[in-house]
Amino acid sequence: MTFKPKKAAVYKARIIKDLKALGTYRPEFDMVIETLAMIYEQRDKNLAKWEELDNFAPVCEYTNKAGATNLSKHPCYLNNLQYHEQILKYTKELGLTPSGAKKLNVSLEKDFTYLQDFKRDVENGRYRLGKWMLLNLEFVEWVLDSGQCLYDSEKADKAIRFIETQCRYVEGRSGPFILETWQKYITACIFGLVDDDGYRHFTEFVLIIARKQGKSTFAAALEACVAYTQKENGMQIYNLAPKLQQANIIYNQALLMIQANKTMSKLGKKRRSDFYIAGKNCTISPLAFNSKKSDGFNPYLTIFDEFAAWEGVKALDMYNVMLSAQGGRHDPINLACSTANFIDGGLYDELFPRCTSVLLRNSEETSLLPFLFMIDDIEKWDDVEELRKAMPNLGVSFFEKKLEAEIRKAHASSAYKAE
Repeated sequence: MTFKPKKAAVYKARIIKDLKALGTYRPEFDMVIETLAMIYEQRDKNLAKWEELDNFAPVCEYTNKAGATNLSKHPCYLNNLQYHEQILKYTKELGLTPSGAKKLNVSLEKDFTYLQDFKRDVENGRYRLGKWMLLNLEFVEWVLDSGQCLYDSEKADKAIRFIETQCRYVEGRSGPFILETWQKYITACIFGLVDDDGYRHFTEFVLIIARKQGKSTFAAALEACVAYTQKENGMQIYNLAPKLQQANIIYNQALLMIQANKTMSKLGKKRRSDFYIAGKNCTISPLAFNSKKSDGFNPYLTIFDEFAAWEGVKALDMYNVMLSAQGGRHDPINLACSTANFIDGGLYDELFPRCTSVLLRNSEETSLLPFLFMIDDIEKWDDVEELRKAMPNLGVSFFEKKLEAEIRKAHASSAYKAE
């Protein structure tokens, strides 16, 4: 058994410590605090029992009166959901959630330093942004200022700290994966922007960026971070693409990152078609799509790789199937990433207008956050300064000398220019 239940007294001390840190503790709250602590203890006992019986499996076999055996949700899983509902109720009452703290006029927010750092690097010339990324910065500031979501610095810091201390480069460079400013900003948006209940505010993210900008390595690090830091049991993590070869690109990088870390590797096991973390009943899988066979999925994280090359109605159907399959998840993540090249009538034609509409604030959508690193003037495709708008990692994973050589080659070959 790996899960170790805690006694109510431990939780009581922790709750009082948190309240004192906020300056809101009162002895009159002790009865509510003790009730919450006892719920935590019962939750832990249920988790220990669940692990002992079925290793956190979300479903189990059930034989009905007619003798038929079917799969049904595990009783311990259902109990766990009820405990979490009760915990959320009491933590709200004590002001330990963003919405509860707001009622007590207590701020849980800290400055969004990664946003400020990114803006500072834009101002000092380290990055040059196109209109869509400039609108992204304005949009994120607007949703925060208007109270549509909150910023949880602890969640953002935890994700960034995990990536930089536990993940390593597995191609080209070696050593720890130290995030660039733009990558820290995106990571903080994914993990740190939350609603009043502390759940992820944005659940659908679109990243469009030029080639050779470390997109796959970044996505692989985010994938490992989700697998090992998010608390939800039974996570299903998918790397999705039309063909398995493409789906394996990010999956293999994530797998190599995990295997390069003794602790992460010890907690999981490579199986024939996936990587399995038994303690969390978490699977990480590559998947070539077939929308007719995907209705049984319950994804927590789906990475849609090179979606600009996804053709036809089938691509859109698969995308929508994966998003709609997350109805039972509180904190799902969908990351669609690609270069800006696209095929007419494919998924790109669906996602790009949605993205621009959100950034222009013409949309009623509230769960989509686009990061569009794109040039503004297609006629300046051979201008290094214009290309910098689509290449935030220029000088890091791809160098200007190489870019200039690519431009000269494109001048000599119309086919290479199109590519």
